[in-house]
Amino acid sequence: MPSEAKLAWSTCQGVHLTELMASTYDKASKRKDYSRNVDKDKVKKVEEEKTVENELAKEKSKAGKKAEKEKSTKADDLKASKS
Repeated sequence: MPSEAKLAWSTCQGVHLTELMASTYDKASKRKDYSRNVDKDKVKKVEEEKTVENELAKEKSKAGKKAEKEKSTKADDLKASKS
C-alpha cells in the first residue's frame, strides 16, 4: 500500500474509532447508576424482621429447654417416689 493510502486508511480508522469512543462515552454518561441507590427504610425493615424472628426463635428454644427440664425433673421425682 502506498504511504498516502496508509495515511488515508489510518485517518479513516481513527475517525471511526473516535466516533465509536464518543458514542460509547455518551451512552455511558447518560446511563443511570442504580448500584448505590438503596431504600434505607426497606433495609431497616428487613433487619427488624430478622431480629424479631431471631427473638422468637430464642424464646421457642428457651421454652423447649424449660419444658424438657420440667419433664426430666418430673421423671426424676416419679422415679424417686417409686423407690
